[in-house]
Amino acid sequence: MKKRAPPDAPSSSGDTPEATPEADAASAGVPLREDPKYSKYFLMLKRGLPRPAVQHKMIQESVDPNILDMDPNLPFKLPTLAEDPTYAMYYKMLKTGLPKEVVQHKLSADGISARLLDLDPTHPSVPKNKIDDAFRAHQLKVIEKYKVMLKRGMPEGAVQHKMKMDGVDPNWLYPEKAPAVAQGANLARRLTKPDSIRKKLHWFVLSKDNLTGNNATLWKQTSQVKLSSASVEALEKTFVKSLKEAEAPKPKNFQRQESFRGGAPSKISLLDMKKSQNIAITLARVKIPFERIKTEILDMNPTIMSSMHLKALIDLWPDHTEMDTIRKFPGDVNMLGTAERFCHEMRDTPRFTDKMHCLVYKQEFPTRSHELHETILLVQRCVHQICESTELRDILLLVLRIGNLLNFGKEAAETQVAPGFSLSSLVKLSQTKAFIGQTTLLQFLVETVDRDAPELAKFEDEIGLLERASRVLIPQLHQEKKALETGHALLVAEAEKIEDEEGEDNLTAAAIRNFADKSAMELKDLTHQLSTLADRKKQFLDYFGEQGDYELDELFSALWAFTEEFRVVHRKFLLKKARSKTKPAAAAAECA
Repeated sequence: MKKRAPPDAPSSSGDTPEATPEADAASAGVPLREDPKYSKYFLMLKRGLPRPAVQHKMIQESVDPNILDMDPNLPFKLPTLAEDPTYAMYYKMLKTGLPKEVVQHKLSADGISARLLDLDPTHPSVPKNKIDDAFRAHQLKVIEKYKVMLKRGMPEGAVQHKMKMDGVDPNWLYPEKAPAVAQGANLARRLTKPDSIRKKLHWFVLSKDNLTGNNATLWKQTSQVKLSSASVEALEKTFVKSLKEAEAPKPKNFQRQESFRGGAPSKISLLDMKKSQNIAITLARVKIPFERIKTEILDMNPTIMSSMHLKALIDLWPDHTEMDTIRKFPGDVNMLGTAERFCHEMRDTPRFTDKMHCLVYKQEFPTRSHELHETILLVQRCVHQICESTELRDILLLVLRIGNLLNFGKEAAETQVAPGFSLSSLVKLSQTKAFIGQTTLLQFLVETVDRDAPELAKFEDEIGLLERASRVLIPQLHQEKKALETGHALLVAEAEKIEDEEGEDNLTAAAIRNFADKSAMELKDLTHQLSTLADRKKQFLDYFGEQGDYELDELFSALWAFTEEFRVVHRKFLLKKARSKTKPAAAAAECA
């Protein structure tokens, strides 16, 4: 009885055997971890055996170690050419825009048939030594329909044109007649870089067939005029550009600029390229020597640079691993890039990012605390305006009467009607339409005000702060105060650490303490203001009888939307009313 051959797996290299579809068919649909051919290798990994040892075992047993990269919970699937790690890079080169000839040259240099690029990327992967066979099979399959066209009597030229339209090489029809040219040499010729660039005369060339037998054409006449060598030299000088001259060395200053833009690097980069460039751009805008920046940061001077630049450096600052690489750099520091040299200068600055956060806080605290104070005061004053406005009160009471009349009728008792409504319901006025026409309840309210109480039409004049206050988000006020308190705590902690390092008499720590004391007083005042605002909110909710868990900004927004809609509808009503008055006057004038 013959011994069963070891299981195969798909591979594109020449070191491991090709997968056998017949063998895989038996285990089709079975997860890899349960497949009798592969389960033991996943079990080895599960039991703690090192992955290299398992891969070595698989190679010994003629199984592709790439199987371990597949999902063990899924059945075996033969990877496509584009998915095969051996070939994936070449398809990626095509996707990035490299010419096909360049990629073919790379394939030939790597010992892989350039015919790979003529295969369908979704074709199941094949070993390197089977690419040409796969191409021939693919070629025969593709040209089969074109051979049928020829058998049916279609002209050869038409068939070749169709092949070109489909992106198929017409020479595939007669592969036996194709010249056996060494592919590597052909690619080398195509990729040979010319020494010069010539201007082209884009003219229309006559066909030789049309001129054959026509001896009268002037193109067959002999001319007595010959081009002199001077003319040829002048032509070459004027219309031909030497590439060697274009590649001549540039001045050193230009080379440094070119290296910054992506040419040959003249500086050593230890950071991520994008991060390094952004740090360098920030430092270029500051235009202060690195030594002075370090001194000012240690002295906690917030005027050394703007908060925008400070925040940029905080966001871009290298992590612990990157800083460790910069600290251990053994070479000449002057060979480092701008960002790396700056980080190297700051390498021994204790708690660099904490200090930068403190500098940002010292810069921004006066402005942020003032804006927060003014915003809280704005909301408080708006609450006062709304609660004191008699015209707004009368408008809302009029809306209540109209709503009760609409919902319950004229004969309804006082115990049956609604005692009030939430400000969030004001939006319904523009959404409630009459049975006849498109008149909304808001339009009816405007007409009623104009007819019965025209003095209420300008109620918005008594609540002039509402528009600005409606844009204030109350939760953000508390978040901003909390952020200021967090920055204050960081500032106090930094002062304590400096005192521990330098002593309690350190001037920098004393200056920080002084600023922290002043900011603490401001924060205490802001706490009082927010407490007062909470009282104003309760007053506002009680005044309107609001029962929901509303924030002031929600009710402000609803009230402002109603105010804005009322103004627009009222303006349109007045224009319509003015036009209706002018029409009878014009008709009377015509009759007279």
